[in-house]
Amino acid sequence: MLIMTDTFIPYDFNCKEKCLQYVVERCHNIRHSLRLVDMDDEHIRVRCPIVGDYLNIIGSEEDLKWLHNMLIEQSWYRTD
Repeated sequence: MLIMTDTFIPYDFNCKEKCLQYVVERCHNIRHSLRLVDMDDEHIRVRCPIVGDYLNIIGSEEDLKWLHNMLIEQSWYRTD
């Protein structure tokens, strides 16, 4: 999975668990801090208000669905 941020340095992860860990670390482990901007078969775009930037996550449809479901199950998305 590939994560592109506002820093223009793409982060490439070989496994989806490492990608999830990176997203959680960007949130400074504060639950309900991500906003889902959009999602389709090719990418997920989230905004992290804690850091103040957008994360564009690119991967296979299966990996993106897994990541999205994990973010929901672990309560990382804002609910308001």
